[in-house]
Amino acid sequence: MVTFRRSILKTAVIAFAGGGLAACGGGGDSGAREPAVADTEDVRSTVKDFLRLDATDHRSAACKLLTTRAHAQVEALGGVPGRDSCEDSLDAVDSVALGPDTIDRMALTRRGDRALLVLADDEGRFGLRADGGRWRIDDLLSPELAESPRPSDAGLTDGSDEQQVRATYEAVLDAYRARNYARSCGLLSYGAEAQVILTAIVAQATAKGSTVEPHGLPCAKAVRRVERLGGLVPAGATPSGVTVEVDGDRATVRAAGREAAPFVHEEGRWLVAPSDQPVI
Repeated sequence: MVTFRRSILKTAVIAFAGGGLAACGGGGDSGAREPAVADTEDVRSTVKDFLRLDATDHRSAACKLLTTRAHAQVEALGGVPGRDSCEDSLDAVDSVALGPDTIDRMALTRRGDRALLVLADDEGRFGLRADGGRWRIDDLLSPELAESPRPSDAGLTDGSDEQQVRATYEAVLDAYRARNYARSCGLLSYGAEAQVILTAIVAQATAKGSTVEPHGLPCAKAVRRVERLGGLVPAGATPSGVTVEVDGDRATVRAAGREAAPFVHEEGRWLVAPSDQPVI
């Protein structure tokens, strides 16, 4: 299992080459400020520090260098959904660190509060984000310098929690039926996004004659691939008799003839929550 996972990561997320990523409770993205231009080289320092700390079992400190999105990716890669600590998730996968000289040779580009480190010939990428006054690792599965905004429909964030969850559930169904993959990605939590991308990567890596894209896989493209594997949402009209159960920042939508759909309150809105089943 570990060998298979490391094989995938070496081609799809070479920067970690088997060194875990995990959704660890809190890497907070609030209160971010953009570092000064002179701080751009801190991007490399962040990556070096993370790899060094993880390799030397200082995983609590390593986790502080990850944003909430990177935490979610770590959990999915570690294959231990539901773990409460980032340290446990990092410990689930052997770490293979890149040397500082390799990090220094990676091409660095920046746009606003985002930065991108790219290996030669685009064989792997690190996506970083200015968060809490410093650069943190933000995206290893589909790193880019721009991010599409989440859907802004008023109904998704207005009304009671139950009304918002119900509206998001219906929006998800509509997006999948319309094959609007970009919109469907905007309705996924970071954990669900990571699981969808990894599902697509694993499917591609195990397909005969197929190769994994080394620069990562954009969410919309991953959703399209997973949908072709058998569909993410049953076809047909929105089911009747839908019930919504809200418990704190978690919610469950139930409908006759369909699996229960989990939701999580993240970034001030309700989004599709990740499955409790590991991808790899």
